[in-house]
Amino acid sequence: MITKLVYEALICEVELTPKPGLVDKINSGSHKDMDIHTFYKSAYAISPFIEKFLTCKSDFEQLRKVGFECEKAMFIATDGVNTHKGMIFSLAVFCGAIGSVGYRDFSLLQEEIRYICKDLIKKDLADIKEPKTHGERFYVQTKLGGIRAEAVAGYPSVF
Repeated sequence: MITKLVYEALICEVELTPKPGLVDKINSGSHKDMDIHTFYKSAYAISPFIEKFLTCKSDFEQLRKVGFECEKAMFIATDGVNTHKGMIFSLAVFCGAIGSVGYRDFSLLQEEIRYICKDLIKKDLADIKEPKTHGERFYVQTKLGGIRAEAVAGYPSVF
């Protein structure tokens, strides 16, 4: 059920129109390397990994491993275009938390997300010498944790 909901959400997001500057049903916005069909392929490639994220539960290292596999599948499906890399990170964390707390008590979800991500900034960003990703470069320049800080805080913008 969660897999179906995630897939439908990914499709609804890209089909939401209009979205000036972003990919939607009408155009590709500022993106020359992707269109709505690229997003359809990506959503289809991501879907099989949702159940794997749920099974990982709160094991962050396992979630990360499956997340990298999911990213690889996305890049293969989209011929190297990054349509959902950030979304894959958040899906891994949310689905891992859902796998841990079960489907019965979503009131525990934010606390579980905080638990899963508690060491994320320390492990990923504390000792960066040569940033490789946009998120790492952003952190080195600003000392703001970006999506990692949002995850460590339990996604307060969502809850």
